[in-house]
Amino acid sequence: MDATIDLRSDTVTKPSAAMRRAMAAAEVGDDPTLNRLQDRAAELTGKQAAIYLPTGTLCTQIAMHAFVVAGHLVVCEASAHAGGTEAWTEPASSTLAPSPAPVSPITPPRSMR
Repeated sequence: MDATIDLRSDTVTKPSAAMRRAMAAAEVGDDPTLNRLQDRAAELTGKQAAIYLPTGTLCTQIAMHAFVVAGHLVVCEASAHAGGTEAWTEPASSTLAPSPAPVSPITPPRSMR
């Protein structure tokens, strides 16, 4: 038997009998482990609450919407992740339009040279 576990999708990797038993025995509803993680993160950062975001794409979408509303143009540095890798996700899921802009090198202040 091949010991490789391919986690690309739930249609590629089939759960074993032990995995099915664990799923059947799992608590239904809010995940208490995830709730503890969020509570601990809020405690560590001194915030009122925290939220777990399972993907980088979801993080980017929420961050974008913290600053702009649907339909707006988002100007970002040309090599920025949001203007490249996420460039097609934003219009499709958030109706935001990334607009990569070239950035000139910044000359540091004399005190930092």
